[in-house]
Amino acid sequence: MYWLATISQGLLRIFGKPFLKACLHLRGIGEENLKDIPRGTIFAANHQSELDGFVISWALKKFYTFYYVAREKDFYGYNPFLHWVYKMGGFSAVGAYPVVVGIKNFDKSLAAHIKLLKKGKNLVIFPEGTRTKAGELREAKGGVIALVKATGAPIVPVAISGLVQMRMRELCTGKRHVTISFGKPIYPEELFVGFDKRRHSEYKKLATEKIMPRIQELLDEQLHEKKKRSKICLFFKSFYK
Repeated sequence: MYWLATISQGLLRIFGKPFLKACLHLRGIGEENLKDIPRGTIFAANHQSELDGFVISWALKKFYTFYYVAREKDFYGYNPFLHWVYKMGGFSAVGAYPVVVGIKNFDKSLAAHIKLLKKGKNLVIFPEGTRTKAGELREAKGGVIALVKATGAPIVPVAISGLVQMRMRELCTGKRHVTISFGKPIYPEELFVGFDKRRHSEYKKLATEKIMPRIQELLDEQLHEKKKRSKICLFFKSFYK
């Protein structure tokens, strides 16, 4: 059934990408860093909204089929629409597979995702495990490291900005500017330096210390570029006063 995700994501891209490009001024940075990545790569991103999975894909010029690490059905009870979509099979149709909760075993809780990576499917995971409320990065969970340990897949850090607490009217009026940055891949041989990859107890610390800072660096670069553009705009506006 993997073909269903490719078809559904392709159709959503055709009809949804032009809308988000226009309304959110969506743009991607760093796509050149994906040039040599192998099939079956982990994309680790900060989490700002329910649109994150879509904007990661649609910010790229090249079409990639992505699969997603989702939460269990009950987690989406806060949003009746998302809960209904999940119940009707909408999540699996676009490639979102839930973790198995309640067990302290990464191999079992992430079994579906490990299988996807081993089959050469690209996987998106939000290491923080939940959305941010104010844009700050949280500590990471250990699942992303467990995926690398089980599959040997590299990690591409992804930084999302511009979607924190976005309201529908902001989406429709084009007041938001969303930027997605793709960093250079982190390979297992680099990731596990100084850590014992056999110890699950270190996975959370490892993800927090080696993945989240890379995402923060991308966010800082976005902010620096934004300030630079603002100064340029102010400079040219001064001529029209």
